[in-house]
Amino acid sequence: MGLSGNHAQKVTHAHILLVGFVISFVHAVIHRLWLQDVSAAWGRRHYVLHVAGASGMAVGLWAMFGHVVPEAVAGPVLGLSGALVIVAMAMPLAKSWRGR
Repeated sequence: MGLSGNHAQKVTHAHILLVGFVISFVHAVIHRLWLQDVSAAWGRRHYVLHVAGASGMAVGLWAMFGHVVPEAVAGPVLGLSGALVIVAMAMPLAKSWRGR
């Protein structure tokens, strides 16, 4: 974006960084500190939900801000993706509260 001067995808970039890296890092810290005894299947479900939501969000935002699809088409994809990310964020919290 800096070299081209085209900042149309800045929202996409911010969401990829926050959802793709920061929240993933927070999940890793939570798993390392408080959820060491969870099953591998639970961890896989958590990972798949988060990656599916983050990927859908990245693709949906890229398509919408790149004017590939209209907002009416990208909106439901972004809503579902956001819901998946929120569910994935709630999973470790629920598991850590239940474990106390």
